[in-house]
Amino acid sequence: MTRKSRLELARWAVDLARKEGAAEAAADVCSVRSVQVEISEGKLDKLQEAGQHGLALSIYRDQRYSEQITNDLRKDVLAKLICEALATTRYLAPDPFRAQPDRKYYEGRQKRRLNLVDRGYDRVDTDERVRRAKAIEAAALAHSDRVVSVTARYGDNLSWIATVF
Repeated sequence: MTRKSRLELARWAVDLARKEGAAEAAADVCSVRSVQVEISEGKLDKLQEAGQHGLALSIYRDQRYSEQITNDLRKDVLAKLICEALATTRYLAPDPFRAQPDRKYYEGRQKRRLNLVDRGYDRVDTDERVRRAKAIEAAALAHSDRVVSVTARYGDNLSWIATVF
């Protein structure tokens, strides 16, 4: 998913929730890339890369709060999820103190990228991940002659999140 498509989907979900009766709503649409490496006895035991997309929707209705999470991002499925969530939220106990922050606290703020992504992330390729896991294993084995077996793991994740409220 692109940054634009994540943002558009989050806006769509919040707009639909409000249209269908939510007093307030917030949505996070995320994409995550995860890489895991395992080394055992100096050999590559596991190399796994996974990608995942999902949506988390917070609904505030009649002083009640619920949250739904799904990885099925088809709009027809999401529309049904949102309508069902709004209906079932009515059955929850009221919480008059739970609400989104007053908009006056964040309106007018600068809209800019925070540059929270490590710019060197792309330079860590599969070979480098394996090298790091092997170095972890070697350090553990060198720590003491009483260490007889080690499984070393190296992993990293990169997440992209679009939030709308």
